[in-house]
Order: sequence, then structure tokens, then C-alpha cells
Amino acid sequence: MSDPSAESLRLFRERYSIDPAVMSSLLSTALSHGGDFAELFFEHRANSAITWEDQRVKSASRHIAQGVGIRVVKGDAIGYAYTESLELDAMRRAAETAGRIGASGERPALVDATPQLTGVAYYSSNEPMSDAPAAAKVALLERADRAARAHDRTITRVDASVGDELKYILVARSDGRVVGDVQPLIRMNVSALSERDGSRQVARSGGGGRLGLEYFERVTPEEMARDAARMAVLQQDAIEAPAGTLPVVLAAGDSGILLHEAVGHGLEADFNRKGTSNYSGAWANRSRVRWSRSSTTARSRTHAVPSTSTTRATRRGVTP
Repeated sequence: MSDPSAESLRLFRERYSIDPAVMSSLLSTALSHGGDFAELFFEHRANSAITWEDQRVKSASRHIAQGVGIRVVKGDAIGYAYTESLELDAMRRAAETAGRIGASGERPALVDATPQLTGVAYYSSNEPMSDAPAAAKVALLERADRAARAHDRTITRVDASVGDELKYILVARSDGRVVGDVQPLIRMNVSALSERDGSRQVARSGGGGRLGLEYFERVTPEEMARDAARMAVLQQDAIEAPAGTLPVVLAAGDSGILLHEAVGHGLEADFNRKGTSNYSGAWANRSRVRWSRSSTTARSRTHAVPSTSTTRATRRGVTP
């Protein structure tokens, strides 16, 4: 895909008659109450999915969604509105609603939304899966089913699914920048059930990414299916994990999350700037001393905990 911005602009122009003149008009409407900045975010998304059970197609679906979100900034306040209809009147109402965050009745100059087509292609697919016929997608599921069952005679059931999405986005801003993107997405999942002497074990595998059908040249349905079947069979010989009360050692990362949730949100700059935090205005007082001492204590304890906990875990027979 040479220029995703051009591809996205072409789709919205041909399917919904959204061209630079329409975008300029909507941006001017959004700024009509005195906003400082405005942007339009258009999106068209088509996705489909097929599920496979008991060696046959269980269900198939396809869905299309589209709409535009409009954001207007005035100082540190933001007005937002959206509509799922891309009819001009509906988009104008959304632009007017978002623009009411402004306080004046000034009439802004007309915004120039002539596209500057300098889009970068982040996804190289020229064969999106959404363009493939349903029979080609079903064939992928059939291949996975055959491969999983051929891996081991204990595999008695194979479930699989394949889904795809193709999304077009277009962003137009009041500073004149217009960019777009085309984003493919695929995902395939395989589940295998192994039955042996009354024991039933299930394992799953899968993969995907922002690619097209070429993904299955790198990672085949057979590889996913055999991986799921292998893990299901392996679990037949697994032993139960130890249960009960066990010591838990928290590394720096998890401990930091707990500290952040306890006091970190109140220390964030935007809450303190707006004066909505419990800590607003208190930083220059005793809290600085308490915070410094707490930090020092926390650091010293962090260094001491791992060795002590590891020794105790070893004495109890738990792998450190």
C-alpha cells in the first residue's frame, strides 16, 4: 500500500462524499463559538468472523461500523461529540455541539483542510483478508482441524475461529493537517481436546497481527493446530501444582504498582494544577519530609526483602 492517507481519503470521498470542502466546513462550524483548536476523526470499520466446531462451520458474521468524532479545545477544556451517521446534517450538528465549549460568538476564518498526503505505510499488506471469499477462510479452519487430529489419536475435538478487520481512519485538524491510515487485522485461534482414560485436557494456540493473507505463509494453520494438540496431550501426564498458603515475594515492579494506586494518582500533575487533589498545595509543607523519609525506608526494605523471603521459601521446600 503506497499511501494509506490517499486510500483512506478516497474511500470517504467515494462512499460518503466527504471531501476537503466538507471537512473545512465542519471544522469552521466546530470553531464557530471561539474554540482554539478542532479536529475530526472519521472511521470506517468492517470485520467478519467464522467459528468451527464438530468438523463444521458453526457460525459466520460480518459487521460494518462508521462514524465521526469531533473534538474542540478551548484552553484546558475539551468539547466532544460524535455521530454514527456520516450524513452532512448529522455531522454539522455534532460539530456545533462540540463547539459549544467555546464562549464567544466570533466567526472564525474558513479552515483550509486540503490534504497534505504524506502518509506512511505501516502495514504492507496488499492482500487484506477481508477481501478473501468465505470459502478461503473456511479452508484455513479445515486445515487446522485435520492437522490437530492427525497429531495424536487422543485428540477428539477441535474448535477453531478466524476473524479479520479492515479499518480506514481519516483525521482532519484545524491547523490544516489531514492524514489517514488503513489498518488490516487478522486473528486465528485453535483449541484441541485430548481424552485418555477419562481424563480430558484442553489447550489453545493461535496468532495474528496487522497483516493480510500472507500471514498464513509464515505461520500456517497446521502449525497452530499441532501446537494446541501437543500441549493438550502433554497435559495428560502433568501433575497437580502445589496448593495452600505459600510465601509471595513482590519485585520492584509489582510493589511500585501498589504504591502508585495508593498515593500516585493524587500526585499527578494535572490534578494538582487544577487543585482537585488531596495533595494540592501541600508539597512545600511537611509532606515533603514525610515523602522523603518514606521513600528512603521503602528503598532499604526493598533491598532486604528478597534474601529473607527466598531463604524462608527454600526451607519450606518451595522452589525459590
